[in-house]
Amino acid sequence: MNIKTIQLLVSVASLAFVSAGNAQQINGGLTVEPVVVGSSWTSSTLTLDAVNYVFSTSGDFASTVPTFGVLTADASTISSLSTSPTAENISDFFVFSGSGGGFGALGTSPNNRFDFNLSTLTDVGAGVFTGTGTVVDTASIGAFAPTPASFTLGFSGANNYSFSFDTTPTAVPEPTTISLLVTGLVGALAIRRRKV
Repeated sequence: MNIKTIQLLVSVASLAFVSAGNAQQINGGLTVEPVVVGSSWTSSTLTLDAVNYVFSTSGDFASTVPTFGVLTADASTISSLSTSPTAENISDFFVFSGSGGGFGALGTSPNNRFDFNLSTLTDVGAGVFTGTGTVVDTASIGAFAPTPASFTLGFSGANNYSFSFDTTPTAVPEPTTISLLVTGLVGALAIRRRKV
């Protein structure tokens, strides 16, 4: 193994170490309720209120999303839903959290820091809907990596709903694991070179 190959492998290991250290995903959840009751649902359609309040937070959201901050939802009617997940691909389906509202809460810093991009939506039945997608942190400093997320929304009446929103971070290799992997590859290449 020549010196250039070793230098390349060390550079890759260093880059992987830095990337893994900066790629923390969001781990947390929210509970949300609409402000003005103008939503509706049928057995195959869903319309949400544009303005909603965040009532509780957990995990990373507890320190970044104020209680009673405003969550804006895409208020267009989504139709042709079924009990199987349907692909929707709606960017900024949820945006949170803005300031103001009836409680005068502060928003995130920066305002409306998180976007949820909807990928699939399922009509579970009896006014219950589930959705999956990705939450994105728009902050330029201290941003979290894009994180898979899902929500379960249920109607308690003809026009009133509440829902919970949770992230599901994927496993990111630790820097130590990456370093061990690279060290093993370097050793394997050295042994192979000696045999040749």
